[in-house]
Amino acid sequence: QPTPINNLLKRSAILIFNISLILYYLANGAQMTLLGQILANRYPDQSALFISGGMVIAEFTMIFIAYTMSKIVNRFGRKVFLLTAFFILPIRAFLYTIVDHPALLLLVQVLDGAAAGILGVIV
Repeated sequence: QPTPINNLLKRSAILIFNISLILYYLANGAQMTLLGQILANRYPDQSALFISGGMVIAEFTMIFIAYTMSKIVNRFGRKVFLLTAFFILPIRAFLYTIVDHPALLLLVQVLDGAAAGILGVIV
């Protein structure tokens, strides 16, 4: 029998988890937009190339991390990896503020793929 939604909403752990995921994805989506603005302002002729490169880098990283996570997640526990994925977001935001070179900005996208891969497997 499926659990009724009212029972799920009464469980504080599930509520905190869902609110955390909602806030994470809101902040994560905004970071890619900000990266696009940074690249478009600094490199208007090549911004489309850099933005698409950032997306591709993040996706390939996500595939690799998700595959790796599927093999090791049960050995170490889900909470450690979930907190790691959540902690990656402020690190990315900080790196976007101090990194200036487009290649390094694209390298920061590896962190986006890592967090997406972790969350994809755990959630």
